[in-house]
Amino acid sequence: MRNYGPSGSVAIEPTTAAKDRSTLTTEADCSVGHVALLAAGDVWTLTLTQPRKRNAISVAMRRELAEHLTAAAADVRCRCVVLTGAAGFFSAGGDLTESVTPGDEQQRFDLLADVVRGIVRGSPPVVAAVEGGAHGLAMSLAAACDLVVASTTARFSAAFVTRGLSVDGGISWTLPRRAGPAAARRLLLTGQVVEGAEAQALGLADVLTEPGSALAAAVAAAERIAACAATAIAGIRSLLSLDSDLDDHLEAEARTQRAVAASPEAQALLAEFRRRRATDDTAKAHDERKGRS
Repeated sequence: MRNYGPSGSVAIEPTTAAKDRSTLTTEADCSVGHVALLAAGDVWTLTLTQPRKRNAISVAMRRELAEHLTAAAADVRCRCVVLTGAAGFFSAGGDLTESVTPGDEQQRFDLLADVVRGIVRGSPPVVAAVEGGAHGLAMSLAAACDLVVASTTARFSAAFVTRGLSVDGGISWTLPRRAGPAAARRLLLTGQVVEGAEAQALGLADVLTEPGSALAAAVAAAERIAACAATAIAGIRSLLSLDSDLDDHLEAEARTQRAVAASPEAQALLAEFRRRRATDDTAKAHDERKGRS
């Protein structure tokens, strides 16, 4: 499938090695911690591995992502990172079912800021491979990546507002840079779901692939980046973020998110979301037990 990005650039077709590596990642690493690491040559693949929760991003997952990104930046053998999700789904976003005490709340934001800075400012570029969906915080992480490879059926949404929340993950900084201020405002204020050609036209996806091929294409793109001079890549990325006020955005997002999340409206919406999720999980567990009997 030959695709073109908004700038007219040709999509990178997966190599045989990339296909082999993507299969190994999804089959061999999904049981390792919250974030599986496959370090194959100069490309590291990080896989969010909580498929029963559609890879919802918990505190533990944030911590492991931050640690892996820090390790990638410190290891000269790592020239590019691929970020993806297990079981054919990038991520449903932040784990809203997780119990967090007021004392843990700041840690959540601090860890998230470490992850976003690691993606945006870490020495290895990061390529996102998106299948299924990237919602809320997951869309934030994808938008922070240097390149987003998505299947034609992948769905993106800044779903924060539909849960009564403000935004986080740096998306108030990254999305206007990707999609432009007007489109970013519309997506953030409505939580609109976009996919396929529309996602590519908006700049949410740089490259489109057939369903099931996003990881292989992302690894192929990462290999091409990794083959370039590391100092040149680092210089280009630093120039692209010269007008950076990312830290201000991250701090403002954390302040706003705390204030909004504490509101009665947000609490009611979150409680309803958790109630529905608990009902769905109970029904799913019942079906699984019935299937085994």
